Amino acid sequence: MSQMRTPFGRIVFDGNGVNTAAPAIAVQVLPSSSTAEIIYPSDVQTASFVYPMPTWDERVYQWKLVRGNSEAGAIAIATVFSLVLLALSLTSLLHRSGGK
Repeated sequence: MSQMRTPFGRIVFDGNGVNTAAPAIAVQVLPSSSTAEIIYPSDVQTASFVYPMPTWDERVYQWKLVRGNSEAGAIAIATVFSLVLLALSLTSLLHRSGGK
């Protein structure tokens, strides 16, 4: 067994090289859900693993410009900062000195 500290926390490997301090989880975005579902380990599982993955023809895709509040907020913030940057650029162009 070996262990070490990292910026992300303590890592402990057993004799088989498995990290026992931070067990991994596996997630899958299922057609029946819009968020990722936990499929492994079974004690925290929220959905069953789907295999094989549906073909491209079997998938249903609904295009949306904005998928949620967080994306709408990010677009709003980006728009505000873009307008501020544009205003600063225009101000510096209009008020620059001739350099003479």
